[in-house]
Amino acid sequence: MGGRLDSGVYNLVEYNKSVMELVENIQKNHPNIEMNFTNQHLELPQQMVKIDERILKLYNGEKLSFEEEMIVLKNHFETSSI
Repeated sequence: MGGRLDSGVYNLVEYNKSVMELVENIQKNHPNIEMNFTNQHLELPQQMVKIDERILKLYNGEKLSFEEEMIVLKNHFETSSI
């Protein structure tokens, strides 16, 4: 960060999403994708990360919604594998 922050541990996250929110987003943008769910009876622990405004305020990039970021990520993988 070019000396603009003290050294330390920072959580560089913008969202806290569940696995099901990711699945719903993928299904919305790719309705033909096949999903297989296993161990549906298990309740897994959640890992929630506190959004660290100290580092997030230094981000000067385009503000995108979670869905828009997922589309950008998908497009990156598609174009990088050509």
